[in-house]
Amino acid sequence: MKPAIIFHQYIWIVNTLRRCGGLTLDQLNRRWVEDGVADGNVLQRSSFNRHRDAILDMFGIIIACEPRTYRYYISNPHELNEDSIGRWMYRTLTVHGVLADSAAVRERVMLENVPVG
Repeated sequence: MKPAIIFHQYIWIVNTLRRCGGLTLDQLNRRWVEDGVADGNVLQRSSFNRHRDAILDMFGIIIACEPRTYRYYISNPHELNEDSIGRWMYRTLTVHGVLADSAAVRERVMLENVPVG
């Protein structure tokens, strides 16, 4: 699978949990299929757990599970508000995803060259 697709899935999971405040895996899976995130394929528990681990490693965002309700939620939402590399990467990939999904706008947006050093 292409890295861009995987990053899109990470961003979708974070945005969905952030917007909803918390969801069970079944609720998350229904939204996943409805939104066509993986071409209508379901989100397997093992894939979700790998995504959770990668989201933690890349962005420092902890997706925890409430043991009584089995609802997944972002346990450190402040991480998305602090000045950090994880937040910068998350926001950059979010903008990239929006531009990639909006073919009509993509040709009209000009981005600055950013030094890579």
